[in-house]
Amino acid sequence: MPMGNVIQKVRGFYFPLKLHGVLHAAYGSVECRNIILLEITTLDGAVFYGEGTNVYARRANALQEAMEELHGVFCSLCHAGITLESLSQNLDDVFLNPMSKSTVSIALNNIGKERIPVDVGECYVTALSCSDDDFSSIYNGVQNIKLKLNGSNSVDQAYEFLVFKNKIDGLRCNVSIDANRTLSFEDAQNAISRFSEISNVHHLEDPFGSYEECAAFHEYCGIPIVADETVLSSDDAAYAMRFVQGVNVKATKFASIPEMLRTIQCVQRLGGRYVLGCDYNTQLALLPVLELVKDCFAFEFDAPLLVINDPFRGLLNIQRNGTPLQSIAEVPNECFEEAQLVWEVRSDTKPFYHLLGSQIKCLRSMEQKQFYVDKVRNTFSSNQKLLDVGCGDGWLQSVLTDWDIIGIDRSEDLIAIAEQNGAKVICSDILDANFGQNKFDGVVCLWAVLNEATNETEALKVMTKLRQCLNDGGVCLVDAPYISEDYLTYHGTRVINGFVELHVNGLVIDQLVISPEMMRWLFASAGFQYIDVHIERSDAWPYPRLIGMGQRKE
Repeated sequence: MPMGNVIQKVRGFYFPLKLHGVLHAAYGSVECRNIILLEITTLDGAVFYGEGTNVYARRANALQEAMEELHGVFCSLCHAGITLESLSQNLDDVFLNPMSKSTVSIALNNIGKERIPVDVGECYVTALSCSDDDFSSIYNGVQNIKLKLNGSNSVDQAYEFLVFKNKIDGLRCNVSIDANRTLSFEDAQNAISRFSEISNVHHLEDPFGSYEECAAFHEYCGIPIVADETVLSSDDAAYAMRFVQGVNVKATKFASIPEMLRTIQCVQRLGGRYVLGCDYNTQLALLPVLELVKDCFAFEFDAPLLVINDPFRGLLNIQRNGTPLQSIAEVPNECFEEAQLVWEVRSDTKPFYHLLGSQIKCLRSMEQKQFYVDKVRNTFSSNQKLLDVGCGDGWLQSVLTDWDIIGIDRSEDLIAIAEQNGAKVICSDILDANFGQNKFDGVVCLWAVLNEATNETEALKVMTKLRQCLNDGGVCLVDAPYISEDYLTYHGTRVINGFVELHVNGLVIDQLVISPEMMRWLFASAGFQYIDVHIERSDAWPYPRLIGMGQRKE
């Protein structure tokens, strides 16, 4: 059953419901047999981020409102002739991720008391809050359970949960444990010992902060350990590859890109086989290292599918289930020698922007491009002369064909593509550009180009340069991702010294965080007047955008 039509019927919401393994929000409709994407926004515009009902909300009553919207989406699916039973026949598994038993019970009532015909994949220990009858109606017969633990108290709660379920259906269920690096060695021993009495413990995920502890614990109990979220150092990787037997070593985070490169080299020297988790969000930073690792590493996808805006689509032929890469994007080998040198100095993807050339186009969805096109149309008119800073392959000119636009970009590869497409472009860093007396009526700086600045001082230099490019009365339009506290909480990242850690499938990229206050300061300090800075949300993006505008007035 194609899911694209379903997505169209419920599109416009902003809340991903985990229905199949690891499911991430896409930027648009998805044509795929085994996926459905639901997103929720309440009528008053409150937005919720999360997977399943694991919601980090902005108001105290947000969870209840989100669940009410979720029930409405379920009803929409039923009205479209799609029941959960028919849906499950087209999926390998269906996972409903409840925040509590009561919310799941309400959801079942809202779809005509239909039982979910497959296993519930994620049972939170917070589910112990509802009545015995609710518990029985929801969890009776469930065979696969994932328990999230947060310290010794949660071990007791989880054990109580398993005992209660065992009394209801008598099943010895399969249990996986996500410890989120919160357990002590003693807590983990206690959990395995008690849970094994009434269930089959499959694996323990992220129990400790180091691989030395993981190895010792595996030797103690023989339970497979999955180290999904542990931040690796090269020493940790060396230890894991040489001494940890039976442990599935799979890292998705690194302290920095230089640390990732050192780790890769370390494992290569040891002749180890390493599994690097990837999903559809993999971006520029990963591509330069794939050639380094493809011969001795195996690649697996955390997500069970590739969605429409997968940057690997058309570039890589990737086999799942641990099969090595069959092909890779053609990037000259000398690029990686440069990569090894540059990564020792900087920990972002900026040096590799010009190496990826034609590959960069696939990282931008049509919805995102349309978002920017609408911004330009609403801010400027076609008879004005515009400068497109960070123009890439000249995509904006290819859309606004009747506009007077000149693009500037420091990527020689992308400029070559833009010229082939007939765009008017200049190959230069904006700070080095000399336009002489040639001024512009408007300047656009989109796709978070300003976030590539290494610090506030460099960002201010860029803004000052943009003002210098304008005629009197000219307008500058800038955007940046809005990194809110909600976003940081949901993605488990943090801000350090003004830089956000953007976790991109095995990489942690340091990117300058531009807050609304900083953007106003940048505009004002650069000499702009009539400044407007605001936050906008769009289905094209998984997070809000910070939009800034200012005018040059002499």
